[in-house]
Amino acid sequence: MACIEGGLRFLGSDISTAMLYAGCHWAWVLHMGTGHCPSHPHRWWAEEQAAANGAMLGFRREVIRKGSLDKEAYVDRAIAFLERNLDAGVPCFLWVWEFLLVRGRADDRWELTWPWGGCPGAEDGHSISLRELGELPSDTIYAIHPIERAPAKEIIRESLAFAVHAWSHNKGWAHEVKHVPAAYDNWITGYESGEKIETHDTAYCTAVWAETRRYATEFLVEARKIMSGQATTAFDEAIMHYAEVRDQLARVSELFPQVTAKPGEDIQALREANAHLTRDQDRRDEAAAAVRAAREAEAKGIAAIEQVLKVVA
Repeated sequence: MACIEGGLRFLGSDISTAMLYAGCHWAWVLHMGTGHCPSHPHRWWAEEQAAANGAMLGFRREVIRKGSLDKEAYVDRAIAFLERNLDAGVPCFLWVWEFLLVRGRADDRWELTWPWGGCPGAEDGHSISLRELGELPSDTIYAIHPIERAPAKEIIRESLAFAVHAWSHNKGWAHEVKHVPAAYDNWITGYESGEKIETHDTAYCTAVWAETRRYATEFLVEARKIMSGQATTAFDEAIMHYAEVRDQLARVSELFPQVTAKPGEDIQALREANAHLTRDQDRRDEAAAAVRAAREAEAKGIAAIEQVLKVVA
């Protein structure tokens, strides 16, 4: 989402972050297993949703994938793709354990934005040579092309309808990973048992989901204003409940803070310093209570959104 937003900002889009999150459906998603694995936030059809909804939000994705190409053929194709788009002023990003924005080219090097304190494989922490691209575990590169954005009211209706659909259909993935509302139950179970969770894992998942609910709340506030007096009471109720979700998940983030590293810092050492937090039963109990309150508040928020849709759909 940050890479898409960064690309859109470069292209001059004024869409709000909250509208972008809700329009891509990310504001309403929550996947979780009892082990709180940091892969769980990625176990969603995020790429497909961004591709499908980008047309409404003012962008079209162009994608290349390695597929069956050998390394050299893929690097040649990737370099041509990046040069063509960057030279035309089209922003690009790629996947290397996280999505990285390609900031541009300096001499024979790609400048990358890496959020966790330095890009893997980059000696200076932020750039790699043109040929080193093939040494990174990245097999997908994206470009963001600008197109006309749909009317805001259309985006709002579609996003709210997805929120209700996602809550009621509970589409999960393999094994234990579930979507809301069952994901909340898995989240709570992990804290109650304490058997599988690590501080870094639960901190990462919590940071992701707390962010989504923060933007869900902001989106509802923005949508209420745009809808110009339609379903005002229902919007107010939805905002109230999602603000409660936001605040409860923010509290969990305080209990299990996400650790980030500055260039030169040892991220593993920083994580190990917080490893003891999930062994604290009182801390886990408080977190479980906050997640339980968030689940109850979101259920009420979804009910309020259903009332909004009866008016604005």
